Amino acid sequence: IDIVSTCETLAYPYYRYPVLARRIQKAAWDKGVTVIGSGINPGFLLDFLPAVMAVPVDVVEKIEAVRSVDASKRRIPFQKKIGIGLSPEEFREKMDKGEITGHVGYAESIYIIADALGIELSDVKEGQEPVITDKDLVYRNNVFPAGTVIGLKGYGIGIIDEKEIIRIEFHAYLGAPEYEEIRIKGANYSISWRSTGTPGDQATAAVVLSIAEKIKEYPPGLITIADLIPFKPRIKTPTRKY
Repeated sequence: IDIVSTCETLAYPYYRYPVLARRIQKAAWDKGVTVIGSGINPGFLLDFLPAVMAVPVDVVEKIEAVRSVDASKRRIPFQKKIGIGLSPEEFREKMDKGEITGHVGYAESIYIIADALGIELSDVKEGQEPVITDKDLVYRNNVFPAGTVIGLKGYGIGIIDEKEIIRIEFHAYLGAPEYEEIRIKGANYSISWRSTGTPGDQATAAVVLSIAEKIKEYPPGLITIADLIPFKPRIKTPTRKY
């Protein structure tokens, strides 16, 4: 059967699981079905949307995208995976052990954008750091003393020849402002766009259902959301100049 999955690493599986990705690709081809990983992030806000927004810029030099989420409005499992309520030491220890993950998908989003742009990256970097409150906070009748982790800030960077070409950031902590912002820097002009925030759970369902309704029209095999973008921006890189 055709598959639409919200598994973050399936959004661009060739990065972390290249062997498994090839196996899924072959199985999908053999059965004539389509497999795609998507959702809101990764799968739309920090990858598909920035790539589409870069199209009206004649020569793109850099793409930046930020998503900021008030974690107090999100479900409890989400709050746990970003370390809310832990000490900074506990946060780093649990991250190192894989007991919490924070956000998964920074590199996947970077590679989706790179694929949409038709460029090959020299390197991709990603990281996450805790956001620590400097005063006592009260949310949903829970007290978070000063020095407690109330969320995180993370990033992904796409690099070509030591130059930062793509940068995405994800901020998720208690009381964070809610917005998405995309900035496309061009050689001749730049554009920016900012939203009032997207409700992650409902928006994920909306994206997945939209893809599911059209999946019979997509090519068989393992595809990514970048394969559904019908055009590619013109990007200027250290090795490609217009």
